[in-house]
Amino acid sequence: MPKVIFTVSYEIHSSAINAYISLADDMKKYLTKTQNKNFSVYQMDGKENLFTEFYICENESEYETLEDSMDDDWNSLQQRLQPFIVEGTIKCSTFYEK
Repeated sequence: MPKVIFTVSYEIHSSAINAYISLADDMKKYLTKTQNKNFSVYQMDGKENLFTEFYICENESEYETLEDSMDDDWNSLQQRLQPFIVEGTIKCSTFYEK
């Protein structure tokens, strides 16, 4: 089965970048160690406050259950993230391996 990559891109308030980077590290540790997910956060070259989360799923089934596998701890991390994001900048994309 083909892999699926789900991305969430957003702009972070310039004043919150350092706090965001610390939170992104917490998010990665949580998802990779606790939830056993393939997750990374990347910063766009030349755009200091533009970031993208990458969720790499081994197959479509894992992708379809991605949201269901998130628990209260993940929701807490997401709530901490929201104030850092510039309103109206969230963009989600899904890519299927061919």
